[in-house]
Amino acid sequence: PRCAVEHSTRGVIVAFGGDVRGFVRSETNFRQSSLKCQPQRDARAWRRASATPMPEASAKRARTMSDVSSRDTPNRITEPLGGDETYCMKDLFQTWGLPTRFHENMSQAWRCKLVPMTSDSATQRKLTCEGVPFLAPVELAQGVFDAMRSDAVAQSETHGGGGDDACVDFVPKEVPGTVGAAEETECVARNAGHVSTTAPVPDCVSWACDSTWSSFARPKVAMVGGWGAPGSHLLSERHMRMVSSFAEVVDGEEPLNLQMFHRNDGEAVPVLPTHMKWPLPEFFDTQASATVQAALANVEAKKVLELKTETQKQAKEKPKENPETLNPEARPALPAQGASARVGGVGVPLDMATRLSAQGALTWWHLDDCGEFVFQVGLPVDPETEKRKNAKKDPPRVLLGPNGNPVVKLFIFAKKSDYEWIAQDTVMNRTAKQSALDLFDTPGHYVPGNDELAGPYDAEPLTDCFRDEEKPFKENRDEPDDQQPGEKNTSPTTPHQQPGEKNKTPGSPRLPVFYVAPLEAGGPPLLSPPNLMHCVLTVRDCVMVEERRVSLLFLDEVEYFRKRAAKWCEPPVQYRFVREDLLDPDLCYAGAVLPLLNTFRDAKAKLLEHTVPSGGAVLEEESMIAVETIVQRSINSLTVLCNEANGYALASDTRAAIEVEIAEHNDWVRTRGDAFRAGSSYDDAPRAGANRAATRQMTIEGVGNAHRIHGAHGTSAPTKTCACAVVHERGKPRWGPARATVEETVADRKTMRNAIKDGKLDELLDGTEVDTRGVIFLVTPGLLQVTTTVKPFYVAAVDFTVPEPVAVVQAAARHLAETRTR
Repeated sequence: PRCAVEHSTRGVIVAFGGDVRGFVRSETNFRQSSLKCQPQRDARAWRRASATPMPEASAKRARTMSDVSSRDTPNRITEPLGGDETYCMKDLFQTWGLPTRFHENMSQAWRCKLVPMTSDSATQRKLTCEGVPFLAPVELAQGVFDAMRSDAVAQSETHGGGGDDACVDFVPKEVPGTVGAAEETECVARNAGHVSTTAPVPDCVSWACDSTWSSFARPKVAMVGGWGAPGSHLLSERHMRMVSSFAEVVDGEEPLNLQMFHRNDGEAVPVLPTHMKWPLPEFFDTQASATVQAALANVEAKKVLELKTETQKQAKEKPKENPETLNPEARPALPAQGASARVGGVGVPLDMATRLSAQGALTWWHLDDCGEFVFQVGLPVDPETEKRKNAKKDPPRVLLGPNGNPVVKLFIFAKKSDYEWIAQDTVMNRTAKQSALDLFDTPGHYVPGNDELAGPYDAEPLTDCFRDEEKPFKENRDEPDDQQPGEKNTSPTTPHQQPGEKNKTPGSPRLPVFYVAPLEAGGPPLLSPPNLMHCVLTVRDCVMVEERRVSLLFLDEVEYFRKRAAKWCEPPVQYRFVREDLLDPDLCYAGAVLPLLNTFRDAKAKLLEHTVPSGGAVLEEESMIAVETIVQRSINSLTVLCNEANGYALASDTRAAIEVEIAEHNDWVRTRGDAFRAGSSYDDAPRAGANRAATRQMTIEGVGNAHRIHGAHGTSAPTKTCACAVVHERGKPRWGPARATVEETVADRKTMRNAIKDGKLDELLDGTEVDTRGVIFLVTPGLLQVTTTVKPFYVAAVDFTVPEPVAVVQAAARHLAETRTR
């Protein structure tokens, strides 16, 4: 029979047969759905039907972002950017109004921080060296917005492109539910680069889809939202689509994502990324010095001469000449070739792209292509734009970011040290399928809590320890019992301590803390550091432009990626600078070694002026720190290049000369003592030490089918280590209990694999027997006389076939109260 759902002031009463855990939902969700049930039906089927989206259908369901019109009161991100405060990601996404599939089945254990917003170079430099993503001043993207506006105006005047929606008058208006919206809109307009409140502001989606260049000369490959999801085959083309225009990306049934690289392939799409100004020129400047330019010119002349000699030799051996061989410029570009012809500066440009994404598109966990930095910005949108003529969906409800602009994408970053929590490369190589965390569909009982990871570690068999109600290994709830979702925890904690971790020492293993970066339309650009696993959720139809650069001062990131990619069964096609230039003796010296040596020597000269007591120039504190950072980073990268084990192409005499120069500098540092405040050798750099630790960790990932979880490095407390058995269901990892040794996880994994075969893994890790008989009631407090603090209602399973059913009700309510199930 269909279950009966009744809403009243006394609460919600639902009657059906099945597992209680799969049906505890909010009253709102009960209004939106009708549950069917059959007595005696298997509880696992109920859980999967109500909580697990089907892989094939998940991409299409993601199209529906909200049932509320974009003209209604917008949601808003009110949490401050940056800081050490962490938030429950599940509650945060629910508060922001994201679709239910992006938070409903998410574990409460996952916590996150919002990325910082920076305005000064000192903070940017510090965060870049620490590998933390950050939002940069919006002025750095001003040229992009101006170029887009100019092109939109030209389209309207010359070709009539863009229609009525391509360019609208930006008039401040009150937004329902906001205070001082008109004044705020004017301020946001100035911050977003608008010349004045009456200047035309183009809508980027209309601009891209309705312009004369919106159709492609050749079809391009777009990714369906959900490509690369856990369990999908590495070489599958199921989630790829060929599109012939930008409009097909946002007007179709599926949420598509098109990353169109600008590689001189005949497309007339404006190259907006050229108008971005990168922060920190000491790290990313692409200008080559006169010395480097001369060296590169000599190398180019040498290569041309060698090529001509080789082609002449081949011509004598083969009468039929190939014009493509004789003309180097006629050769087709290699995949991911990029713009490596512009090497010479400390920043090496690799690629530029314009990315059009449909709302609901999800780019799953991935690393960027070769250890590069990515600088990206969302183009302005008009939230009041009407639904496109051929669109299959309505505009979503607006989510305003911290700067007052509509949020178009949410980036979720994991730290480099947390790679194994996200991706399990050993399993991926064995199965040729994506094996990675499904952040949006991993219930809490599949993940060890922070208290469990901190120890002491249980040695009992899996079936016994998980059924110990006094010490359940269940979802780690970080809020007090009476705290509402999204409410900040005000309980006293020590600095940098997550709520619920009062007994955790600084060196204890812990769950990852993610960074969340809201990218706003026409807002601050985002700088993404290398080698951070990240996924990207598209909140609304949008256009984003990006540029990728390798920093010669961070070649340790390139080397880390090379080692990481070498472990994959399907290695990626890396950029030409990494796969060719750094492996050629002449190009490596002219394009990498010489710029690094010049940078190092210039910074060293400034240090000498500062530290020599003969009246040299005195640098300001910030300038001194900047110079020290450049020296440390230069030595770090030169050491990476000189390490023969890494395989970079350096002549033996060049390598020896660099090693001598580094040794002399280290001797100078030791003799100057306090005059040089920070050690600048490779071994003394904290970042280098963390990179080496991450590289060592890479070598033991997945060995013995166990996850070795280490405490944070760099603390005064000794670092603790524990291990968890890991199994996969449809490519999604499930963790067993934390153990003191890897050997203890062997039996756990065997038990968990057998549970998967029997379809009982959920029951095993959740630690309760499931009785599918009877009736389940959700009632308000007062109807049951049970001492508990759980609010706002109790849940009780009733089996009328056993004696004393009232006692069963009381026992069930008591159990649920003790395990904090709401």
